[in-house]
Amino acid sequence: DARRRLRELNGRLALFDPQSDEVQVLEGAPPGARPLAWSPDRTKLLVAGRFRDLVQLFVWDRASGGFEIVTSGPDEHPMGCLGAGGRLVAVEVRRVAGQYAGRLLATPPGSATGLRPVTAGPSDVLPACAPGAGTVAFVTAGADGVLAIAVLDVDTPGAAPRLVARGTDPVFTPDGAWIVYAATGTKGDRLWRVRRDGSGRTPIGRSAEDEGHPTVSPDGAFVAYIANDDQDRPRLRVRRVDGSGDRPLLTDGHADSPVW
Repeated sequence: DARRRLRELNGRLALFDPQSDEVQVLEGAPPGARPLAWSPDRTKLLVAGRFRDLVQLFVWDRASGGFEIVTSGPDEHPMGCLGAGGRLVAVEVRRVAGQYAGRLLATPPGSATGLRPVTAGPSDVLPACAPGAGTVAFVTAGADGVLAIAVLDVDTPGAAPRLVARGTDPVFTPDGAWIVYAATGTKGDRLWRVRRDGSGRTPIGRSAEDEGHPTVSPDGAFVAYIANDDQDRPRLRVRRVDGSGDRPLLTDGHADSPVW
């Protein structure tokens, strides 16, 4: 009964202005709503939420304030990103031999409909769309189970993904030159950046706690991320891309899945 009641609850998405500290709750979000990515022009927000007991993708329109579902069953689509011209990239997840398998789907250039497979799977998740180009970074798992970030040009037929770094949670900088991500080291998860060709791998600051779910400010100057505090509560923090100026961005409440 508790699970049924939770499924019936609307999601609670919020927009937070880091300059004014104003928080705006978005009404009408789907149950279990989680923000995934803005469109390059910041007019639309891609959201994952439940629809008929399946996780699907929705788009929140800033102008109208409404949510529109953009994927459908029988498979689930729990992750995705928005590219230039309204392009949608989505993860299709299905159960195969008792395990989940994921692959990437994408719409044609300049279109938000007509999803087609662009990777074979079975472990392709967490896509991030590069601004102004048909390039997608995503997480894939090798035969040894190690997570790595791959880059793929979805507009080139037959193009093979290129592995650029070990890690997860990739996101492009606004100029498309760098990928910011989280990677596991000897002292926990830390934030890094790497160029899309795999060069220039550089850490982005250090903290005493695990760091993950990075997102880059629209001017490319800051990285917001999630880190647990000394009481193991997930908090929203921010630092400059050069690693300096680390500080809490929200000082109360738990936070998850930030999208800047």
